[in-house]
Amino acid sequence: MHEDEEIPYLTHITLNTGQVRRIYPGEVDKQLYAAMKRVWKDSFKSEGVQLFEGYRFKSFQSRRVTVGTLCNGKGIPILTTNCCQWDDGTYWRILQNESWIPLATQSSEPPPTPYVADQLGFGFMQHEDATAWTEDFSRCFGWLVLDAEQVILESKGDESPRQAI
Repeated sequence: MHEDEEIPYLTHITLNTGQVRRIYPGEVDKQLYAAMKRVWKDSFKSEGVQLFEGYRFKSFQSRRVTVGTLCNGKGIPILTTNCCQWDDGTYWRILQNESWIPLATQSSEPPPTPYVADQLGFGFMQHEDATAWTEDFSRCFGWLVLDAEQVILESKGDESPRQAI
């Protein structure tokens, strides 16, 4: 959570489009959050976890970042969500320089941490049905990984305002 703000938020970036916005814990769908908590642990298994028919989610974690990739039934990436707790710019440059898809973001302009950086995969356009829920999924994954306590606290209070950066 950003410490310089009264209302906690994460920075959410879509690497392909360059869209940047703040996401607040009140924006997290509570039912999706409860479901995500149940499958999160299984997503670290070598085969990942099947979310539902035709979609598999697999995660890995390092010291500063947790990465989850949503794939179709054939293993083609639909969405990769990078949740970064802190970054001196190194991980951001890796995201920029190692991409095999053109990105709208710049390696010289890392976002403030913590951040959630989404990269749409080749399978995204083939799965238009996924576009209806992947943004919520990504927000939920980000809060679960980076500051789960805020979602719990928010569920007991009022909704936080949405604000574009």
